[in-house]
Amino acid sequence: MTTRRWLLAAGALVVLLLVASVVALFFIDEPLRRYTEVKMNASLEGYTVRIRTLHFSPINFSVDLRDTVIVQDQQPDPPVASIERLHASVHWRALLSAHVVGDVLIDHPVVVLNLRQARAEINDPTPVKDKGWQHALQAIYPLKINELRIRRGDVTYQDDGPFKPLQVHDLEVTASNIRNVHSERGVYPSPMTLRARVFDAGAVTANGWADFLAEPYAAFMADITLDTIALDYFKPITNRYNLAVDHGTLSASGEVEIAPQFKSVKLWSATVDGIRVDYIHTPAMAGVATASTSSRATSASSTRPPRRRTGSPSPTRPRPSRA
Repeated sequence: MTTRRWLLAAGALVVLLLVASVVALFFIDEPLRRYTEVKMNASLEGYTVRIRTLHFSPINFSVDLRDTVIVQDQQPDPPVASIERLHASVHWRALLSAHVVGDVLIDHPVVVLNLRQARAEINDPTPVKDKGWQHALQAIYPLKINELRIRRGDVTYQDDGPFKPLQVHDLEVTASNIRNVHSERGVYPSPMTLRARVFDAGAVTANGWADFLAEPYAAFMADITLDTIALDYFKPITNRYNLAVDHGTLSASGEVEIAPQFKSVKLWSATVDGIRVDYIHTPAMAGVATASTSSRATSASSTRPPRRRTGSPSPTRPRPSRA
């Protein structure tokens, strides 16, 4: 056989191998989808996951999940969450420090919770931290997750009765260095940011740090700002305490720190504007009396103490001890 024929035969073999690889990858997506779905459900307690499609790309070693739905087993209708797209891939920047970890993008998650589902979760003897959410997320991708991003998130809580739903729109979350691949021990190593639109015109922002490796649950410390939060959306809650709230907005700023062995809320300032509150007194066998109060109230905390992060990229509070 001449050299030309050898080259043609070798080229044809390479093409056949490439075609076979593409075909194999095309047919591997569905078995991988079923395997991932089973593994996620085996990790979860009280919830079930359904994945419509999954695509694996060997070029950048990524996994792409489309239209993932999560239902609560006790109250399956409506689904508690649906995720338009979940993308996991190698976190290439971490490779520069010789760490092989992954990053995850959750695009347009929609969370819907009603009173029946909330009560089922509260009455469940298994606490939320033991539901297996971290293991279920890890089942999607074999590498440890080091960066997490959430884009275009929507969260809705619907109470019983003729109340407006509590809604958070355009939720954006970014958290990095989750596996603590750069930072020293003893500090909150993971910078994180959060911003969202609350109800119609309100907003919330949070900037802080976290220790996602703390046990039995992650620890957070963040500066939080609330801007023009409409208060009459909270009628489902205030009505249970015989308080009828009409109109009014809340703006506030402070610091929140939540860790397994330490919890702190510091309020730097708070302003309640344009509110009307009626207290409804309903003693047995008696009529209803109401008391009306307040059109504007403003309060502020005492002088703000010095911050703990001056000139430092992260807080110096010791990391919560782990079991």
